[in-house]
Amino acid sequence: MKKIIRQIAMLVATVAVAMGCETEVEFRGEDMASLPVLYSVVSPEEPVRAYYSQSVFILDNGTPTDIANGTVELHINGTFRERLKMVEERSEYGNSRLYYQGETMVSPLDRVMVRACSPRFPEWVSGTTVVPEAISVGEFEVARGNTSEEGRVAGKATLPISDPEGENYYWLESTFYVTRDPSHPYGGYSYPMNYTDVAFSSGRTNDILMDYINDSPDFALFDDSLIEGVEEYTLSMEWDFGEYYLQYPVTFNMKCCQLDENLFKYYRSVELVQNGLEMFGEPVQIHTNIEGGLGLVGSRSVCAVAEVDGATIFGEPTGPSEEW
Repeated sequence: MKKIIRQIAMLVATVAVAMGCETEVEFRGEDMASLPVLYSVVSPEEPVRAYYSQSVFILDNGTPTDIANGTVELHINGTFRERLKMVEERSEYGNSRLYYQGETMVSPLDRVMVRACSPRFPEWVSGTTVVPEAISVGEFEVARGNTSEEGRVAGKATLPISDPEGENYYWLESTFYVTRDPSHPYGGYSYPMNYTDVAFSSGRTNDILMDYINDSPDFALFDDSLIEGVEEYTLSMEWDFGEYYLQYPVTFNMKCCQLDENLFKYYRSVELVQNGLEMFGEPVQIHTNIEGGLGLVGSRSVCAVAEVDGATIFGEPTGPSEEW
């Protein structure tokens, strides 16, 4: 018995010592120097905005990244248009972020270049994009399907699009919004639809992880490789929710636009990293088109937007059966 007690005491002492020790591991890799980072997504719907910062080595915790004394210029179709002004944006939580913004509005098919330099990085870094034309879409329609025994209401939403000649890239967001309390600023919930159409699979990797990580993404990112040359193709999305929600107003929303190739590749690479697909292969490299640095200058077209009132499908809501 005494032997067992001594063994237990020694084990407890060993664990206590191990927990009290700290081991310092020397980093033997190469300390990477900072690089300038330029990011801007331009569209005909808003003035040009750019984020100019520096990359930070993984071990340099707390190092500021925004560059406050930069010179950021906008050139359109080979002509200098303006120097963007620095703006400090503060969130409601007190966090701040610097960006540079101008007053110029771009147009479809404009060739846009954004470039930047600073005392920290005196050499110009730049990126170029050609703004896509607006997408041609038909009427966004929503139809109700069956109600399951479990009380789930199902249905489908459709959107006809016309795919122009050449390689084209698209971004689509389709949601339904349930308003539980219109007097409350956060009195509702937005839910994404399921992007089940075969055309959407061109922008996503068919992987076993999709069933667990991203089987209902907030948006669809796809190219026209499966619908190329089709004058009019009807995209379809599916939705379902609990019959309980029919007591509240329900609104179906759609937003769709064209992306330039660089913005598509950037979003695509970010999507792959977030989904963890690099665990089974080579690490995914985030796409960049910046000369002399990192980042992206991309563009999107004017967005086609539509809204369908759920009352036209379900009838007027009955009103909540319980208080908010």
